[in-house]
Amino acid sequence: MTVVGGPEEQDRACAALSKVGDYFARGGFQIQFELTVRFVTQVELNDSSTAHQSVSGYYRANNNEILMLRANAPWTSERKPWHLSWDEEIGLSILEHEVAHAALAYIMGGNYERLPHAWHEALAYAIQISLMKPELRAKVLTKFPAVQAFGSTLEINDVVYAFDPDVFAVAAYKTYVKNGDIEFLKQAIDLKFELSDPTGF
Repeated sequence: MTVVGGPEEQDRACAALSKVGDYFARGGFQIQFELTVRFVTQVELNDSSTAHQSVSGYYRANNNEILMLRANAPWTSERKPWHLSWDEEIGLSILEHEVAHAALAYIMGGNYERLPHAWHEALAYAIQISLMKPELRAKVLTKFPAVQAFGSTLEINDVVYAFDPDVFAVAAYKTYVKNGDIEFLKQAIDLKFELSDPTGF
């Protein structure tokens, strides 16, 4: 792994890669791939569906690179995932989410592009919340007590995701836990679920 950042950022990147790698190893997946993690002061999505949307982190599958917002970036105070203030623990958790994307791309190979975008996010969120320390996970879930697991895998679509990513993440995690954690992950990797089309209809 190549890390473009300071010593503390390098340590965080190594910790995230180790935690995510260990998690996948428990499911029988070995993660050994080249990955670049670049810490920057601003991360923007700029594609046909998102016009310069600012985000906390982003995995670029085409060159296996993660862009990650620096902890001291000017606008981290504005970032409140799950209505929680940005801190070192939240920052590490978001980085683990992006590493999960990279791990899924590595494992799935050519099938990664066949998995709809909303499923990429659902799995990365589920793994991210699973990897949180119990105290942080409890804070996240407490913020959304009414959110339940998805009633159908067809609900994992871009429309539901875009409506409220925080709610989508909690529902994805609860769906993941309800359906056997790693076993659910394995089935998703093998594309064994009924998937909605990209429009969500």
